[in-house]
Parts: sequence; C-alpha cells; structure tokens
Amino acid sequence: MSPAHIGLAVLTMALWGFNFVAMKVSVEQIPPVFTAGLRFVVVALLLIWFVRMPRGRMKAVLAIAFTMGVLQFPLAFYALRFIDAKTAALLIQLEVPFLVILGVFVLKERIDWRSIVGIAVAFAGVAIMTSEPKVFANLFAVALMIVAGIVWAVANIQIKLLEEVEPLTLIAWIAAFSVPPLFLISFVLEDGQIDALVTADWRAYGSILYLAVASSIVAYGLWYRLLRRHPVQRVVPFMLLIPVFAVISSILLLGESLSWIEASGGALTIGGVAVIVFTRARSMPAGQ
Repeated sequence: MSPAHIGLAVLTMALWGFNFVAMKVSVEQIPPVFTAGLRFVVVALLLIWFVRMPRGRMKAVLAIAFTMGVLQFPLAFYALRFIDAKTAALLIQLEVPFLVILGVFVLKERIDWRSIVGIAVAFAGVAIMTSEPKVFANLFAVALMIVAGIVWAVANIQIKLLEEVEPLTLIAWIAAFSVPPLFLISFVLEDGQIDALVTADWRAYGSILYLAVASSIVAYGLWYRLLRRHPVQRVVPFMLLIPVFAVISSILLLGESLSWIEASGGALTIGGVAVIVFTRARSMPAGQ
C-alpha cells in the first residue's frame, strides 16, 4: 500500500473510532432510539437520490435493515446511555469473534486452532473488563452492547450473501427502510423527543451529523475504495485501530478515565481479535 492509502486507512479507522464519542454525546441529550432514527434520516436524505433501488433484492435489503438498522443501532445507542464510550468501543470488539462463530455454523466456514484461541482470549478480556466496579454496575448495558455485536455479526452474514448490491446503495436503502420503524419504536417506548430537539445544543446535532456523514458515508466510501484497490488481508488489519482511536478520543474529549482493569481487559480483547484478524487474513487467497 502507498503512504497515501495507508493514511486513508488510518483516517477511516479514526473516523469510526471517534464514532463512539459522537454516539455518547448525542444520546446524553436525545433519546437513543430517536437518535438512531435521526441518523438514518440524514443518511437517507443525502444518498437516496443518487443510488438505484435494488430491484429483485428488496426483501433481502429489508431484512438487513431490520437487523442492522432497527435492532443493532438502537441496542448500541441505548447501552451508551449507561456505559462509557471507551467501554462500549472495547465491548463491541466481540463482534469479530461472533462473526467467526456464525461463519462456522451458518456459512460452514472452517476455523483453525489460532482463531479458537483468539476467540477465547477476546472473551476473557471482556470478562476482566466487567470486573471493573463501574462496568459491573451496568451489566445490563454491557449485555446490550454485546448483543449489538452479535446482531452486527448476523447483519454481516446477511450482507455477505448479498454481494451484488453496491455498498452505498445498501447503506442508503438500509437507512430509508429503518427510519419508519425506529421512529415508531421511539414514540412507543420513549418520551420527550420534541423537548430534547428543542433543548439539545450544537454538540448533539453535530454528533448526529457526524454519525451520518463522516461515520456512515465518508468512512464507508473510503473503506470500499481501499478494498477495491488492495487485497482484503492488507486492509482489514487496520480495523484494530478503531478501539485505540475510540479510547483515546473518549479520554481526551469526554474526560473518561481508563482503570488498569479496563486497560488490561481491553488489551486482551483487542489482542484476541488481532489473532483472529491476522489468522483469517493469512488464510485468504492472495487476490482477495
């Protein structure tokens, strides 16, 4: 990879890492499910005019919208009301082990002993993190974030089976299909949405705009550009930088602290994920 493309890869991971700070800021002022709906409104309005409707694949796109848009994002947003952004960023790393596990059972993919070790280490790291008193006090939110990781893995299996739909087309229509049910769920389960919109400051609105534009459109656009130009095994390892950027930005911008328990557990989790990522990268054909 050229220095310019390495820079783009690092920038993409930074955009996704800062995503957790933006999520935390927005849900502190606006109800979480409503926040998720607003995010998808912006994404849909910006993209829907420039992509084609995926005719013949609408049922599959609707299914992904339900999994990723209606389930995964609200779970993660709600969990972030109770746990730190850095904790959420480390917990969500379990999405990689869950994706491997689902790949074995759903796609009949093979798994070697290195990946099994990586999965075990990643789960051990999360177990250590939950022993931190502040994290242990919010186990329900921890569970929601872990479930969000499982749902993310399911959505990625769905996307893998729908390779013929262009990425930005998929993002646009997931957003469009997610908006109505998210707003319906919000108005049934949440309250104070209008008051929150009136009283929210520029940080909340800026965070929602960031989630829609920088995290969804720009970052995914850069990511798929890199995937088209380079083998997967060269690009995917950069994703290990996401929790690093998330932890750094949450400490610097939100004033969060990192205890030695969270640091050691988080390091184990990232280490286990790294084993999985590099093991799978080595097993991919050179042209992929």
